[in-house]
Amino acid sequence: MIVLVVLFAPGCGGPARSRPAALPSAQDHSGAGRQLRALAWAHGNPLLALNAPAGGDTAVMRGRLESPGRWSAELRGAAGALAAEDGGGLVIEHAGPASADALWFDPRVGPAATPDTSRRVPLRATDYVVVADAAMCGDGGAVIAGSFGGTLRVGSQVVSTGGQRDGFVARLDARGQVSLLLRMGGDGDDGFGAVDCRADVLAVAGTFSQGAELRGALLQRMVARSPYADAVVVLLRGGDVVWTRTFGGGQQDLTADLALTARGDVAVVGVARGELAAGDVTLEAQGQADGYLARWSAAGDAQGALRLGGPDYDGASQVVALGELLIVGGFFTGTAELGGVPLTARGGDDAMLVTVRDGIPSATAISGDGREEIVSLVRAGEGVALGIAHTAGFAAWNVSAAPPADPLGGVTVVLVPSL
Repeated sequence: MIVLVVLFAPGCGGPARSRPAALPSAQDHSGAGRQLRALAWAHGNPLLALNAPAGGDTAVMRGRLESPGRWSAELRGAAGALAAEDGGGLVIEHAGPASADALWFDPRVGPAATPDTSRRVPLRATDYVVVADAAMCGDGGAVIAGSFGGTLRVGSQVVSTGGQRDGFVARLDARGQVSLLLRMGGDGDDGFGAVDCRADVLAVAGTFSQGAELRGALLQRMVARSPYADAVVVLLRGGDVVWTRTFGGGQQDLTADLALTARGDVAVVGVARGELAAGDVTLEAQGQADGYLARWSAAGDAQGALRLGGPDYDGASQVVALGELLIVGGFFTGTAELGGVPLTARGGDDAMLVTVRDGIPSATAISGDGREEIVSLVRAGEGVALGIAHTAGFAAWNVSAAPPADPLGGVTVVLVPSL
């Protein structure tokens, strides 16, 4: 599978200037079995968290962290979630099902030059732990979120599940100390999958089943006694829960990513089956599933929702906020129409990049003869960086990629400074 990292830099307003449009540039980082796990951006460069087979054993993955053309470092375990800003970065190492570490590093020189083990935060569970997402908070600190079974220790703090799987979110300060560890769950299958933060404001989203609670408060189901999970988004400030909002419908609902906008709104994307109610808006999937974008204000008021997809199986997996502009990464099969623009998939699943301005979507298809996927989408200065995995080449904008020699191991970095 080949991966492309694409940078978009939207216009910044002000007087128009006549100058030649900059063209994309590409960097190839292919290797047998390499898989892109996550992207970040710092000091004007992409950072890649990659996994590859260890010693030729496809069942054992070993992580690697790279800043193309600058530095690279091997990780002790498999690479997981990644977040970075100019002042620092955090990458997750998964050493085994029940063991992970949050490793702080300097984006300028990589983790090999930061031997301060006091900033390596251990995550140890009696059953298992999965870190699904991470974010830097702009104050030197970071947040991580995911799910666990049994008892989980993050640094010096401990939580235990109420059922088979619970969600957790942890706030780490600039010294690597755990200042908050919060559990969400009940008797069933629950978990957090997306997180973002700005200083002391933290937003996290996930799914929950019957009987789940957060800080002693029972989460309200959308359909009583439904066997399927509902979605929940939570806003915290200074460690205190400001509000929780549940949304979804009578079928399985998934949350994939979230972003805080410049004014503090929370935007959540995911996959909806059947109906999905968010505030006063109810979306209905046209096919087996559609992507969705739902938004709440900093006060918890619903700000609308959009259905993203067509009559087949579609979804949204990534979202980034550039001020109040939202950029959504997703996928579609067959055909779809967004903002009046028809999209047609060439192969199996095609990727799509959706720009949402003032509630109006505009979509671009990323199409090839095989399967395309936006693996990761992050803010990069005034633009965004995205990782596109594909198996048989693709074309989008003025960028094209040839079919990789190893469909599971190609990695290419492409910078596109303007649309």
